Amino acid sequence: MSKNLTSSKTRLSSVDSGSMGHSSGSEGSSRSGRSHNGKGKRHEGKSDSRLVVTPWYPEGMHKSKLKLGEEIDALHKMLQLTPEEVSKRHMARSSIQEVLQKFWPDATVKVYGSFAYGMSLPSSNLDLVCEDCRDLDDLPAIYQRMGESRIEVEESSGNFEAAFARLVLPFLNITVNISFVVGKSMARKSVSEVRRLLAQFPACAPVYAVVRLVLQQSRCGDSRRGGLPSYAALVMLLHTCYRCETPDDASMLLMDFFRLYGTGPSSPPISEPLFVEDPLCPDNDVAAGCVRMPQIRAMFQNCAMTLEKWVADKWEGYRGRSPLSSILAYDGLWAANRLSSSSPMSGTPSSHHSGSFSGSGSGM
Repeated sequence: MSKNLTSSKTRLSSVDSGSMGHSSGSEGSSRSGRSHNGKGKRHEGKSDSRLVVTPWYPEGMHKSKLKLGEEIDALHKMLQLTPEEVSKRHMARSSIQEVLQKFWPDATVKVYGSFAYGMSLPSSNLDLVCEDCRDLDDLPAIYQRMGESRIEVEESSGNFEAAFARLVLPFLNITVNISFVVGKSMARKSVSEVRRLLAQFPACAPVYAVVRLVLQQSRCGDSRRGGLPSYAALVMLLHTCYRCETPDDASMLLMDFFRLYGTGPSSPPISEPLFVEDPLCPDNDVAAGCVRMPQIRAMFQNCAMTLEKWVADKWEGYRGRSPLSSILAYDGLWAANRLSSSSPMSGTPSSHHSGSFSGSGSGM
């Protein structure tokens, strides 16, 4: 990642975290340290009027106790896959490998992407790669055999060296993105590197969940429709970790991400193409094909401006809301709630479960 903030090149591997400084970091740190206790105390006698109920705080949280960093962690906890969901993803991999090994006995099906990193959302597709495929000309017969095994082939493409397919396993309610390669892939190396970086920057995973939701809810997270690929968003966030003065603070990391890739005065010009460099392959732009980048950057800037109101003296304008609820929609998230089956402010659980947890369903 480049050390120049205004550069269109984003280079992850060349950044020294100890030498990076981001001007908005120190400014944001002083803002986030501002206490709201004085404002909260004036409303202590009004209990319910200051109680904020969200999918990630289903039992309610008093507004005077709201902190953006803790709210990000609460949302991330809510979105963790259940043991059953994890098991279904492993079953999907096993079901696909069982079919493939009838044609390619030496082939192996490996997991990569967000599930391999432990960062899947409930709506995420499962990303797989099949290595050591003997002959990709066998794929038509393989797809036919998959159909007999209740695995639907939604789309497919490729050539004699590599191929791709989107598979649907209705009996598990899982969609799979699978790549086929004749030899070995970079998938496992990518998983190893990302895991190393996530261990170095523990706040990255919960912040990444927020960024993905913002992209999904704005319909900008589906790379098939010109949106930002999930892996590109992750690389951009890891780049921000190196520039943020306090990358272990989820609130500051989220704010700095939106500022860095928004359209503010410290961001690259909106007319300048953003090249998001693959850490494992410098010539590969992992954001290639994202035609909605101007819209995405404007949205990120709006998120930054909205969240900044929460670290300033503007609490009165947000009655009944929280920092994250000012940039995220509720409806689909109630359906994904793992923490409580109902809201204390609703008559029945169904009053908040009107929608499903929707998103692009793109992998990574």
